[in-house]
Amino acid sequence: MHYILLSKIYFYLTLAYYKVISPFECQNNRLRVLINESSFLLYVLGFRKLKSYYKTKIVLKTKFGDFHIRNIGIDLQVASPSYERLDLVELIKRINNSLTQNHNVIFIDVGAGFGKFTIAIGSHFRKYANKLSIFSFEPEPESYKLLKKNIIMNRLRNIRAYH
Repeated sequence: MHYILLSKIYFYLTLAYYKVISPFECQNNRLRVLINESSFLLYVLGFRKLKSYYKTKIVLKTKFGDFHIRNIGIDLQVASPSYERLDLVELIKRINNSLTQNHNVIFIDVGAGFGKFTIAIGSHFRKYANKLSIFSFEPEPESYKLLKKNIIMNRLRNIRAYH
């Protein structure tokens, strides 16, 4: 029983830590990321509604790669280094373990969106491009266009994107 409580506390403290440092892990748009993280917190706590309109696109440069995204809260949230950070860290750990044991790895990203995980994994393991194949699937046309742009912008050659 205490282990479950400690696990929850650890999870939420880690999540809070990544939310606080995520603007500092971006090379640009730091204030925008900070404001968006705060807005999302207010939304989760029930104090604010999300707006989902956009007229422009921006480029967000993070430690996990550079992303063409729509200038809306959800895209900023997903592109933020804090988004699903624990999952990404675990993926990196497992892929690294396989690659260092000289295994070939296939990473499949279904519902890739604009490519958060695709670009992060591809960028992190750039030196293993001959041992790592990435297949990304995105059915939504606008997100698929962004996914293709992000693969090109990050100069990743071992990724195949499917619409």
